[in-house]
Amino acid sequence: MQRRDYLTVLATGAAGVTGYATGNQQLDGGLPTENGTGNATTNTTGNETSLEECPTETPADDGLATDTETGSVTGSGLEIVATDYVEIDEEFSTMAGVWVEVANHTDQPWSFVEIGATFRDRQGTIIADRSTNTGWLPAGETWRVFISHSSPEQVETADVSITDTTRGEVFPTAEELGLVLNGVELVDSGPTVVGEVTNTTGGPIDFLTAQVAFHGDEYFYGSGSTIISRFAADDTWRFEVGLAYYAPEDPAVTGYTLRFET
Repeated sequence: MQRRDYLTVLATGAAGVTGYATGNQQLDGGLPTENGTGNATTNTTGNETSLEECPTETPADDGLATDTETGSVTGSGLEIVATDYVEIDEEFSTMAGVWVEVANHTDQPWSFVEIGATFRDRQGTIIADRSTNTGWLPAGETWRVFISHSSPEQVETADVSITDTTRGEVFPTAEELGLVLNGVELVDSGPTVVGEVTNTTGGPIDFLTAQVAFHGDEYFYGSGSTIISRFAADDTWRFEVGLAYYAPEDPAVTGYTLRFET
């Protein structure tokens, strides 16, 4: 594959930090509560991360240098601590993009964090502008996410930044809401958290959201949620919350945090 001699990944902070969310904007900064299994491992040294379970992966240059800088949103406690551009040859195409690691250095969770990546060619023309977000970044966690594009032959630089954020507070547990959990477990498929919750409050609940944060031993991989409306007293709801994760390696999820919002 003919490629350029140098690819730059520049990570910076950006505007968009807002104040603490109010009302039901509450999220948790807790630790994993259950154990599961993961499918991939990573080695991290400084600002570069190598992947061990992608044998067809081509580094950013087949010997190319990758220039990596870090950035943070001033005063937020959020920081892009690592970026790594990769290309992976698949059967009929090449997956290309940038790994980004965002650390929450505070003792409070974030209810929304968005990361953007602008991919440019040698002349500085934008080839692709992509973003991804999580609805939950717990306190003290580092979120690892992959932002892809479909033009590996054209991209010369990738500018990565934190583009939007909203602070959050702590969601209550099922017990704090007067609910009873049954048979909650983390399954490898997805990964997904499945379980049942019974409304023992003595009255109906108009809306109930199950929020799940997916953790690994080293990284936070994202969150998912599901909702039920008109949840009658004494009814039992079977819920499933999965993690959508498009990346060249499977998330090494080993645990989760489950909270609820009404």
